[in-house]
Amino acid sequence: MIRVNEDELDSEPYGPVLYQGARFTGEAEDRLPDGTLVSLTTYVNGLQDGPDKEWYNDGSLRSEGQFRQGVAVGVHRTWDPDGNLVREVEFSDGGRILRRRGFDTAGNVTWEDAG
Repeated sequence: MIRVNEDELDSEPYGPVLYQGARFTGEAEDRLPDGTLVSLTTYVNGLQDGPDKEWYNDGSLRSEGQFRQGVAVGVHRTWDPDGNLVREVEFSDGGRILRRRGFDTAGNVTWEDAG
């Protein structure tokens, strides 16, 4: 699978992502000047499709989720810099928000609502 820097991709709002004029299939990464990976997004035929991850500058996970044909699916999670889960958003297979939850630093649910 091809991997390119996200700066090499072209896109229009709500349009497919292009690489060298064609719909992109592969992984797009963003790195800090020191080489630290801070984001990795997977595309198929110009649409987000597969894992999407972001990391803090120290390498700890910041967020992760899955996309299918440009639509968020499954559970997307976000962590604080100390590694505590702070938010979960659950999406249907069609991208509709089913549930959102927030957490305190002890892992307790502090708020929840249905989509």
